[in-house]
Formats: sequence, C-alpha cells, structure tokens
Amino acid sequence: MRSRSVYANSRRVTTADCIARLMRRKRIRQAELARQIDAPRSTVCELLKGRKEPNIEMVRRLADAFTCEVQDVIGDEPARPIAPKPRRRKRSA
Repeated sequence: MRSRSVYANSRRVTTADCIARLMRRKRIRQAELARQIDAPRSTVCELLKGRKEPNIEMVRRLADAFTCEVQDVIGDEPARPIAPKPRRRKRSA
C-alpha cells in the first residue's frame, strides 16, 4: 500500500475543479452546460482547463444550472488582493 504525502490534501480547490465536480455530479456534458448558461462550448472548455475565470454573472448562471450556491462554484481559491493606491506627498511651499 502506498503512503500518502502529508501535502496531498493541501492543494487549493479551484473554480475549474468545482465546475468539473458539479458536472460529474449532475452528469452533464460541456455542450449541455454551455446551452444552460448561454455560453459557447469553447468558454466552458476554457473554464474547465483553468484558462479563464468566470465573471460574477457567469458564476450566477453556473450556480443556477447546477442548482447550488455561488460558493459551491467558486471553491476556496482566495481572491487576488487589491493593492492600495500610493499616497501622494504634499509639496512644501
């Protein structure tokens, strides 16, 4: 029996992983999902490969198609932080 690595479960669940899992659970193909969310099949393919991230409207349509919560589609991938704008120095007169 092979031993599992300590880090085997430390991989983050991406949006692509969640969409693929939900597709398997609902037993639907890419073409069917594309029809349900009103998007080209190539978009679904890019989502599944992780090349493209869905916008909020697409996430809502995916959640409706899978009859699940938005969070179930997104996964636990952290959002990219927005860097604060640098402060401008006041000029001395």
